Order: sequence, then C-alpha cells, then structure tokens
Amino acid sequence: MGQSGASDVVSLATPPSCPDQVRNLRQSNMLQFEDANDDDEVVEVSENATVIEWDPPTDNGSKITDYKIHVTELNAEEKNAESNKQIYEVDGNVTSYSLILLNPGTMYR
Repeated sequence: MGQSGASDVVSLATPPSCPDQVRNLRQSNMLQFEDANDDDEVVEVSENATVIEWDPPTDNGSKITDYKIHVTELNAEEKNAESNKQIYEVDGNVTSYSLILLNPGTMYR
C-alpha cells in the first residue's frame, strides 16, 4: 500500500467571540477633551458631577460598537436599595463619560 496525494488546502476561520468586560473602571478627578470647536474643555468632579473612565476590553474579534453605562442611586435609608436607575449609551471608541446632574452626598454604583 502506498500513500495518496495531498488534500486540497482549505482556509477557515473561527467566528469572533463577545468582547471581554471593561477593565479598570475608575472615577477621575477631571476629564479633558476637545469640543466641536477643537478647543480643550475640562469637566471637574463636583457635588453634582463626576467622570468615569475605563480601559477598553479585549475585543476578541468583535467590534465594540457601544458601551452601556448603568448608574444606580443607592438609598442609604433602605440599606442600599436601588432607588433610581439610568442607562447611558456611549460610542465604542469612547473610554470616559461625564455624569452630571447627580445628587450631592449620594452613593451611586
């Protein structure tokens, strides 16, 4: 018995997977960005505003089209019961977001 000829070469690819979770989510003291007039604008943390930043996750072959930021106000009187939920959608090429119109002295997650 002998060996047969080589098979045709076949190219294949595995499908992409879901991106990983955001890494290194943190509160920043301020955010500097360019506005529509190409001027630098600074948003500072105050009693009514904060800035969150994150490192982009590994995309695992899938384009990150957007981030959904879930913000929940915690009501201390109800032992961290959720009392106010907001969802913000941010473009996938953005890695920071300014949260404004927050209530002073209030915990959020």
